[in-house]
Amino acid sequence: MTDSDFIKFQDDFYDLLEKYGVKQVDGDHTNFDEICEARNNLSDFVDKLKTLQLKKELKEIKDSQ
Repeated sequence: MTDSDFIKFQDDFYDLLEKYGVKQVDGDHTNFDEICEARNNLSDFVDKLKTLQLKKELKEIKDSQ
């Protein structure tokens, strides 16, 4: 994930938390460290899924040649 993608992801993640009732997410939030850990874990998971998808697509291209 590029830096700009991560910033967008982070903003979307915080917006989602706030949409479902988490009080304003910022550096002063009492659970900010846990929120950041969850954000980072989800970001890593998304990157892993994208990598697996890319590998599958490359294998399909290779197999079709």
